[in-house]
Amino acid sequence: MKKNLTKILSLALCLVLMGAMCISAAALEATGSGTKNDPYLISTAAELDALSAAVAAGEDFSGEFIRLESNITANTGFTAIGSPEAPFKGSFDGNGKTLSGFSMNCDYAGVFGYTEGAVITGLTVAGSFTAESYAGGIAAYAVDTTIEGCTSSARIYSDDFAGGIAGYIESGRISDCATLTSAFITGYNEYSGGIAGFSGAGIRYCENASYVRGAQTTGGIAGASTGSVISCTNKSAVTATKSNVGGIVGANEGVIKYCKNTGAMRITTAGVGNAGGIAGVSVGAEIAECHSGGMVSATGSYVGGISGNITGTTITNCVVSADVSTSSAYAGGIFGYAVESTVSKCVVTSRASAQNSTAAGIGALSQATVSDCYYSSEKNTKAVLSGTTSNTTGLSASELVSTASLSALDFTNTWTVNTLHASAYPLLNAIPFHNVSSTTVTPATCTVDGKEAGTCSTCLEQIEVIIPATGHTYNVVSSKLPTCTANGYRDLLCTSCSDTASEELPATGHTDADGDSICEVCNTNVNGETQSGKTFLEKIGDFFRSILNWIKNLFVR
Repeated sequence: MKKNLTKILSLALCLVLMGAMCISAAALEATGSGTKNDPYLISTAAELDALSAAVAAGEDFSGEFIRLESNITANTGFTAIGSPEAPFKGSFDGNGKTLSGFSMNCDYAGVFGYTEGAVITGLTVAGSFTAESYAGGIAAYAVDTTIEGCTSSARIYSDDFAGGIAGYIESGRISDCATLTSAFITGYNEYSGGIAGFSGAGIRYCENASYVRGAQTTGGIAGASTGSVISCTNKSAVTATKSNVGGIVGANEGVIKYCKNTGAMRITTAGVGNAGGIAGVSVGAEIAECHSGGMVSATGSYVGGISGNITGTTITNCVVSADVSTSSAYAGGIFGYAVESTVSKCVVTSRASAQNSTAAGIGALSQATVSDCYYSSEKNTKAVLSGTTSNTTGLSASELVSTASLSALDFTNTWTVNTLHASAYPLLNAIPFHNVSSTTVTPATCTVDGKEAGTCSTCLEQIEVIIPATGHTYNVVSSKLPTCTANGYRDLLCTSCSDTASEELPATGHTDADGDSICEVCNTNVNGETQSGKTFLEKIGDFFRSILNWIKNLFVR
């Protein structure tokens, strides 16, 4: 993508020629007048090329409306719509149609190269977009732009600012957008994200299912965010070779709320850290009512179930249900390292592990205010490695889904327990889960699992939860105690299903504590000798010893 003088002149000549052919929207000969009720209609690859040429020639389409009328495979050599010198400023309605066949290799690579004050809705994109800087499936670079209801299965490659929907969105909004499992996001240097490489905008109700692979500052939704990320979900793995990797945002300086991550976070380079289930690093940020259910691992310091490294940040009402680990130091269920921050009303049901036991259930190195939090005492030995906590308690697995045990949490407005959705952790009301009002229960027996089944009233999905077999509960109905030389037994009857069983009780063996060869329990010779062959005095001695043993055992018992 290095530009030389020849390429620049060729591009300039191309733009001049395109400008001569199509200097305005009217010259496109497109159907429509460009109003909201009568938009320009794009139906062919040639008309898409003409739109790009018109914008390049200076027609920004501000206040005008365009609608895509059919699925189009782009012509070879398609030029992105808009550039920093000539941005697209109009409204483009994708109309649920797909633009595909792109194979772009230039800076500002995307269907829209540069937008300003634009609105792009209902567009699906497929193809390949490669850049040194700024590559995105819908828009490479966007200013004060709304991108709504768009979908990308594109493959994005960029040194800096690679995003499934937008490479860089300075301001505006991305909402109700998705990148699919067939998409692939790769950043070679900085800022890679499933939805946006960098976002200063609001990102809402978006979902990433594409694999995101980056270097520095990589996230499932955004590589970095100074805006807000609300009600978004990351479902795919995110890996990075450098620091700051997060399930939702790699580097967070804004607000993250009501988000969920189920993808695994991993830093592959030795000695590199700052990894988190929601955010890699958070500075002056807020994270609230989020759930991380994806494993987090790194080889460097500061790994957390919510955020690896936090400064001046508030984390509240979050839940972590997947393990976090580092082969270096400092891992915590919520954070790895915290300075001048507040962490409250969080729940960790998973394990944190690090080298030399430098891990803890809530946080490792803490210079934060930690209060009203709960963690698994079966998987973690302490709440924090250093620092203090208030009303922060380790609980058993059953207590971690008990409203009585989680008394500091608000189960009226914020939290709930729903075993049909999750049996190992409490749920956040702000994150959608199945709503099953009535169920059919097949009870478990002593030997056969049961089940509870119902239908979600929201999505109509059939939900089924296995109820483990209870196992037998036996009472003893008859028994015989073992002796020193003979076995005993116990006959058993199950109180639930009347199953019978028998247990053999092994013989106890002789007890000869005083070494006189006479068992203190049954008074027989432990060496198997008989009384015959002994002198009269020896027999008298044995008799008196047995009497003494009997008296001793009487008092001992």
